[in-house]
Amino acid sequence: MDGFNHVSVTCDFGTTGCPGPKYPPYAYVQYSDVAPYFQIASQYGYANYMFQTNQGPSYPSHLFTFGGTSQPGLGPQPNWFIAENDIGTVGSYGCAADPGTLVQLVNPATQDEKTEIFPCINQSSLADVFARATPQITWTYYTAGARSLQTSPNSYESLCTVVNGACTGPYWNKGQANGYINLTPSNILTDISKCKLQQVNWVIPLGLESDHAGLTDGSGPSWVASIINAIGNQPKCSNGETYWDNTVILVTWDDWGGWYDHVVPPAVSSKAPPGASSYVYGFRVPLLVVSAYTPAGTVSNVMGLDFGAMLKFVEEIFHAGKIPPGNYADAYAYDDLGEFFQFSAPPRSFQSITAPLGKEVFLDPNRPVIMPDDD
Repeated sequence: MDGFNHVSVTCDFGTTGCPGPKYPPYAYVQYSDVAPYFQIASQYGYANYMFQTNQGPSYPSHLFTFGGTSQPGLGPQPNWFIAENDIGTVGSYGCAADPGTLVQLVNPATQDEKTEIFPCINQSSLADVFARATPQITWTYYTAGARSLQTSPNSYESLCTVVNGACTGPYWNKGQANGYINLTPSNILTDISKCKLQQVNWVIPLGLESDHAGLTDGSGPSWVASIINAIGNQPKCSNGETYWDNTVILVTWDDWGGWYDHVVPPAVSSKAPPGASSYVYGFRVPLLVVSAYTPAGTVSNVMGLDFGAMLKFVEEIFHAGKIPPGNYADAYAYDDLGEFFQFSAPPRSFQSITAPLGKEVFLDPNRPVIMPDDD
């Protein structure tokens, strides 16, 4: 990262205190702005060397967290990687995106990005792994915007049947399949309170609580804390169990956000797809691990954790197998997050996370539904 101090900084209209210090590329978020994250890390677990699997922005990152790859599996270069967000001004994603929507592929051998495709892929994902399990593993993907770049299921031909410009099919209608895309993120809080969580859940924030610099109102740490506190304080369900004793919460960010990082990513595993080494791994991102079986202050110094490690952990917990064809991020991950857990020990009592805002802010039906920005 030699020369990083020469990176130009732009400021959103109306922003105060921008660009900040003399060398803004080397700035960092103030502790007071994200204190709940530090509390979560100290009370539970934190990964010191968690890397974004891909190099790139949110759209391909979310594909990696859901399916372990951003390779399209079709088109002129099925084994290249989707590397960018929408390159035009259309602003829609997935198989139901507006005509003319294109995303760029990167050639992992030459790093060329001249090939463009429509953002609809023919790949397997964890949804396929869960559907093949016996019994099937249930899941929900909480997100806002059926055609948002963060709504990864919209980009899989197997999950999105396009009718009248919208994704349809059993995965878009609650109760018709083992998985469901819930288009109101705050419903995660309602489902927790009613003991209606599925076995595996992805939770994508709205723009205001996304921590994305262009839109955030600073509520991201409170949003995360509200979910953790809801799980930790949930009374016993009808089966006599509590969510706290049976839930792991993995908190990460889809990309590195443009901050300086002095740590060089590790070499890609030999199990990775041929040619992947020039596209994975990317920069570090935080990973917080919360559970009743995570000792306070656990720090993982395993080099090379990535999104694939989270997928691998889920697959092993549910004895579900891997995403075919077996060379995606879950298969070549260096680790399965096992260092964070002492499952043989009795569950720890829950300690609430202190945050400026409570869950009522996020349950407010008048809260603006704004998609996270694309950086």
